[in-house]
Amino acid sequence: MANDSVDPVCGMQVEEDDCAAKTEYQGKTYFFCTLDCKKRFEDNPEKFVVAEQRGVDRDASEAK
Repeated sequence: MANDSVDPVCGMQVEEDDCAAKTEYQGKTYFFCTLDCKKRFEDNPEKFVVAEQRGVDRDASEAK
């Protein structure tokens, strides 16, 4: 059975074994549904790591 993760950029559920992209940041591996989400994360990882830790709605924080 595949492990599921949440894309930290868009919040979509992704299967770790079948994700579009992944990257490591501060010793943790992050999984992404698209290369665009990976690029957005790599452009500003702190924004998404902090949002993930706080449980912030990613789309709402993007709308501001």
